[in-house]
Amino acid sequence: MWEEVVEGLPTKISFYESHLSFEGYGDVYNVYLRSKYSLNDEFTTKLTVQCRMVEGHIEVLNKVTRVHLFFSNDGVVSNNDSLQTTDKSNTSSERKYLWVIAVVIVVVMVLAVWILLVVFKGFTNKKRKRRAGTGVEEGLELLPPQGKRKLFVANLKETYKNQYDAIQPIPYIRERLFCVGKVFVEGGFEFLHQSVGQKGHEIWEHLKSYHDIFQNDHLKSSRRILEGEPGYGKSTLALQMAYEWCESIPESPMQTVGILIFLRMRQLEGVSSIYKAIKRFLLAKDTRLDESDIEDILSNTSSVLFILDGFDEFPGSIDECESHFDYIIRNEMFQKFDVILTTRSSCLPNNYAPSSKRIRLTGFDDRARNDYIRKAVVGHDTGVDNTEVVDGIKTRLEENPVLNDLCQVPLLFVMFAHMTYEKEEFQKFNSVTSFFKHMIASFHSHMKNKMKDRNVRKWNVNEVNHQKLDEIAFEGLTSTYQKTTWNKEELSIRTGEKFYRQYRDLGILVEEDVLDIGGKSGVDFTYKKKTRFYHKLFCEWYAAHHLADILGNHGKETNNKKPNKVLNAEETKKLLESLNPFDLQYVFRFACGLNNDAAGIIIQYLQRTEEFEKFAVLCILERDDKTENIVESVRDLCSSTINITGNDSLLLQRSSIQLLEIAAANGIIVSRVCLTNSFKSVNVPAGRLHLTSELYLPALSTIKEILIRERARTMTEEEIETLLKFATKCKRLKTIM
Repeated sequence: MWEEVVEGLPTKISFYESHLSFEGYGDVYNVYLRSKYSLNDEFTTKLTVQCRMVEGHIEVLNKVTRVHLFFSNDGVVSNNDSLQTTDKSNTSSERKYLWVIAVVIVVVMVLAVWILLVVFKGFTNKKRKRRAGTGVEEGLELLPPQGKRKLFVANLKETYKNQYDAIQPIPYIRERLFCVGKVFVEGGFEFLHQSVGQKGHEIWEHLKSYHDIFQNDHLKSSRRILEGEPGYGKSTLALQMAYEWCESIPESPMQTVGILIFLRMRQLEGVSSIYKAIKRFLLAKDTRLDESDIEDILSNTSSVLFILDGFDEFPGSIDECESHFDYIIRNEMFQKFDVILTTRSSCLPNNYAPSSKRIRLTGFDDRARNDYIRKAVVGHDTGVDNTEVVDGIKTRLEENPVLNDLCQVPLLFVMFAHMTYEKEEFQKFNSVTSFFKHMIASFHSHMKNKMKDRNVRKWNVNEVNHQKLDEIAFEGLTSTYQKTTWNKEELSIRTGEKFYRQYRDLGILVEEDVLDIGGKSGVDFTYKKKTRFYHKLFCEWYAAHHLADILGNHGKETNNKKPNKVLNAEETKKLLESLNPFDLQYVFRFACGLNNDAAGIIIQYLQRTEEFEKFAVLCILERDDKTENIVESVRDLCSSTINITGNDSLLLQRSSIQLLEIAAANGIIVSRVCLTNSFKSVNVPAGRLHLTSELYLPALSTIKEILIRERARTMTEEEIETLLKFATKCKRLKTIM
């Protein structure tokens, strides 16, 4: 606009009917501002006027151009050659209606710059809208591709570092965190040798190290499935891989990986795009990279490893939705990249690529347990005699025969080892249930101790009354697609806000951010809180309470509740059939340990099926009144051949071994044990016959005959010699062949 330069005095000139016009020459613009004026003082001979911008992008153009005007009877002239007007009227009244054509070259040039900036910014805004609000900062386009890749990798490493630096061996002690590299110990690994055996007769072979997953000739494939039961260390192994990639650990197979993408599938509800998932969960929220940048970076990288962790925890069915993740698993996307999918053995994808290689985690053996104690439990404690501590923890483990079996599960052994090390007086346990009871009690005890501090909020801990949580856990595990995460608001309302906060603070419930995508276009998104149990075993613990409550308290009033509905035989059978013992073994075992009446119903149901008959023995061991009941069951089972085959689940193999140990402890003769494609080796000094699953059969005094049947394998003289030496340790053994 034009205005007079005057300080505190009435203006002598007024401008009106201004008109702005442009002329463009490529990227350069001329700007014309034409205005009519009238003089308020007819005797004016000299005025100073200025042109400035009064709206729009003032911060871009904040300069002012001034022009001196001189009036005479012949017209008006400017000391600026770019502005000239003439008035041929001889009177001042006529001068009021003359046009002033003010074309200021300086103003034109500055305004041209302003126009360019506005046009460029408008173009950028349109681009941002096309990218659906991804938040790309101005200037990112100026980064070369290598600069974007460097920024991308830096974001990934920062995210992974936050994850692998937060390993929590004792879940209720949140302030004690470890780097995964300080506590990771390799357990047992084996792979499915697909060239041997037919469907239904799987042959698994041992792997020396997880490095063999990438280096073994039998596992050459871009798609690998890493299987393991809950607590066997699938997610910990994935974090170890991330750690080795970030830290460039020498001799690690991660050294050859250009970019590692590690995603937790439980967070991917409603997310169909791999690029959207990477941006939302792996990059900083204020990142300068958008989804198209991520796509470009990945497409221009030759070596990429995707780790999709926890397929079994994915909300819903991935097979029923068109998504990048389904395409990746089926090898219809990223075919040149390596992909590792982790899941439970009982929850494989329906349509995984036929070329996929399957690897199975088999848990901790003696070596792994010893290594963990030395490395993670006392490794940080200087001045401690490691040998003495290791032997002390192992002695306590051996004093608890049930735990010796249980602690092949790495998660449980880790908690046992740390809890034992922390407490000099550690009680003996005669069942898995009693151990878990003690562990849950430790959560509550730790919180009560913290509340003793000054100025700390205190509340009554609901250590016993958790029926709503029990019901929710049971519903989740028995749904068509197991539900292991819940909306925070939903869970808080159902359990009660106060209860929810308590169990979250205890560490039994864990909150995490997940992406909530709305709208048909998938453009609108927000982060929302989801809640899960610290581990699936904790979900099974509370679900078992609900099962025990239903089966063991027919028509009884418990915990100030109305009496439970009495189930008939058909309803009871339908209820138990909704639970798969091979997938949810601890729901059955915990329920039997929590309520003897429920245990009777469950054990009777299991013994009716040959497939579950051995597992019933583990459930009997959980009962408080097990001594009288178990001997008769064991004697019946041992009167026929006890088979341990290589394609048996770990649960079945473990059940068979424990059955033999109970028989030996009670003097019950075992007529025959048949090992089919399951024999690995013999540890003569320890008196143990090791299986390919990393479990072992101890030298027992009541076995009469052992048959070893191995397909596509010939025993060496050394192996035969070790078998004969093992046989001498079994007092009643007559035949081994």
